[in-house]
Amino acid sequence: MCITLMIVAMASCGGGKATQSASQLDSGKVVTDSFATIDGTWLKNAGDTVRGFVLRADKTAEEVNMPNVEMRRWNLVGDSLKIEATMSVGDSAVRRELGFRVESLRNDTLTLIAGDSFTYYVRKH
Repeated sequence: MCITLMIVAMASCGGGKATQSASQLDSGKVVTDSFATIDGTWLKNAGDTVRGFVLRADKTAEEVNMPNVEMRRWNLVGDSLKIEATMSVGDSAVRRELGFRVESLRNDTLTLIAGDSFTYYVRKH
């Protein structure tokens, strides 16, 4: 259950070139804007707070308001977003590669799929 919760928390979370544009995604599967890039800060409402992640052009990643998760690096190949992270569970730390499918990338919105879960993010400017 802890792993599932962490994956859902991470679904707040990319590769290829440093600033991969929407035209570099598999456009047959992903709804995109031609000028959108996946790097940036992506947030979602989570109760009384916001959670999400930062995907930097240098391929480093950082979590936003996810206390048991430490994101390190990201990569985007086709429509597959992978994020390298360490998750704390009790006294243990587990290193994982989190995988998502990019369903939609617009200038201000990002929709990721992990398993049967869709997560909708808004870009912070």
